[in-house]
Amino acid sequence: MIRLSRISIIALITLLAFPTRGSGQSHESLFARALEHKRQFEFRASLDLLNRLLRTDSTRTDWLSEASYAYAKLGYGLQDKKQQDRYYGNAHRLARKALSRDSLSVPAHYAYVVALGRLTENATNRQKLDNARLIRKECDWILRHAPDHAGTWHVLGRWHREFAGISTFEKFLVKNLLGGWPEGGTWFDAIVCFTRAKQLESGIIFHYYELALTYHMRYQDYRDRYAARMLLQEALKLKIDPDDPDQVSYRVKCVEMLGQLK
Repeated sequence: MIRLSRISIIALITLLAFPTRGSGQSHESLFARALEHKRQFEFRASLDLLNRLLRTDSTRTDWLSEASYAYAKLGYGLQDKKQQDRYYGNAHRLARKALSRDSLSVPAHYAYVVALGRLTENATNRQKLDNARLIRKECDWILRHAPDHAGTWHVLGRWHREFAGISTFEKFLVKNLLGGWPEGGTWFDAIVCFTRAKQLESGIIFHYYELALTYHMRYQDYRDRYAARMLLQEALKLKIDPDDPDQVSYRVKCVEMLGQLK
C-alpha cells in the first residue's frame, strides 16, 4: 500500500482544487496558435486545435465561432458534396451554439452568416430565400455593432447582387409566391458594399474580384467594363497564399474574367 506524507497530500489537494490556472494558460496558448494558423490560411491545423479545445470546454463562444468559420472555409475546398454538406452542417451547428451562449458576440453572428451562405449554395429555392432573409438580418445586426466589419460588407454585397441579378419572372415568384421582395437588392447597393469591403481590407483578392464581377454583370455602358478591368488588374498584383483554396480560386477567376473583358 502506498503511503503519502502529509506534505504530499496537501500538494495533491492543491493541484486538484486549483487546476484552472495552468490549464487556462495552456488553453489560451492553444487558442492563440489556432488563430495564428487562421491568419496563415492554415484552416485544417486551426480546426484541429479548436476541436481539441472544444473537447475540454464546448461552451466557449470564441472557440465555437472560430471552429464554425474553419469548417465553412474547409468545406468550400471539398469536391465531395456529402462531405461538403457535413462540414457546412458543422459550421452551422457550432455557430448557432455560439449564439446561444452569447447573443451579442459579433464573431458568433459572423460565423452564422458565413455558415448560412455556405448552406445556401446547395439549398432549394425556398431555403435560399429563407436563408437570404436571415443573412440580411444578421448583416444588419453586425454592421450596427461593428460598422467596419469588412467580411460582413462583402457578404452584404453578394446579397444585394443576387437579388439585383434575378429575372423579372423570378421577381414575380418571389413577390407573389415566396413571401415578398426583400428591401434593397440593387446593383448600386452591391457596388457600395463591395467597395466598402475593399477599402477596409485592401489586400484581399476576393473583394476586388466580386466588385469587378458586379460591374461586369451590371454593364450599363463602357465605364462598367473599364472599372471591372482595372479592378482585375489590381487584384492580380496582390500576393495570395497558395494554401488557401479561396484565394487560389479567386486568382484563377480574375485571370479568366480579364481574358473575357479583353
